[in-house]
Amino acid sequence: MGQKEIIDRDTYRKIKKMNREELIMEKTPRFHRAVRSFYDKHGYPVSKHITTRTRADVVYFVMKPLEWLFILFLYTFDTHPENRIAVQYSDYCKK
Repeated sequence: MGQKEIIDRDTYRKIKKMNREELIMEKTPRFHRAVRSFYDKHGYPVSKHITTRTRADVVYFVMKPLEWLFILFLYTFDTHPENRIAVQYSDYCKK
């Protein structure tokens, strides 16, 4: 697998995450504001403690179910989630 495929796959994953956040922002703005505020306040300080492979693994296993919940939310409340992804991905390709 070449470098371009790795970058494209990583970019696509980030865009999908951004789309989930955008949908949550549209459907539940108060909840989004609370979660975003918590993340902005605590995310970076917590990340400074993830200094070993074991800690990174623990964080991964804690965060993975949250990712699944967001994916479930996206596919439950958005009738065409792929369109949301395609729009943002097309903007990325224009750069």
